[in-house]
Amino acid sequence: ACHERGLAVFVSLKWESNTDFLRAEEDILARISADVVALRNAPAVAGYFIGNEIPATLVRWMGWGRVRAFLERAFQILRQQDASRLYAYGNYPSTEYLQPRNADFAAFNVYLEEREAVRRYVRRLHHLANDHPLVISEYGLDSVRHGEVVQADTVAWLTEEIFGSGAAGAFLFSYTDEWFNGGRPMTDWGFGIVSADRVPKPSASSVA
Repeated sequence: ACHERGLAVFVSLKWESNTDFLRAEEDILARISADVVALRNAPAVAGYFIGNEIPATLVRWMGWGRVRAFLERAFQILRQQDASRLYAYGNYPSTEYLQPRNADFAAFNVYLEEREAVRRYVRRLHHLANDHPLVISEYGLDSVRHGEVVQADTVAWLTEEIFGSGAAGAFLFSYTDEWFNGGRPMTDWGFGIVSADRVPKPSASSVA
């Protein structure tokens, strides 16, 4: 369906990133390799995110060097399965030091609600990205706590700041309020720019 509509998709590969995953490294790498192989001929797939926001306390406990080595090894193995896609890790401010050196681009999830803070932090991320393109892999605002009008205003200036600061791309979180985590629907968040029953919010127009 995405291919028919001209949409390119980045797939988040699912694995146990909130556990002592280095104990199961070989099993995890085998499973995510199989996922990439299964999608190798899917024309809409542009690339993959190998993990997203590994908990900072877990990274410190396991050792950031060992965790980064795991991610970098995963990139190497998955490129052997499909070298035509792009690969990145969805990082976030709490572990900004955990930046895989062989990713195709630097990807960071950024949830800041002050315009000048966003401007300063995106500038910092460009320095951390070094010679890699910078992609903001998540940004947005919850309309349940802030209201739909504030959400609309905020995602508009967030989009302006992200692209005005030279980012190569960005993923707005999220399109709809219909969202699941651990198989459970998240009903107390409203990050979507349309409601769960697909009624556009004011942010759908402002971000466009």
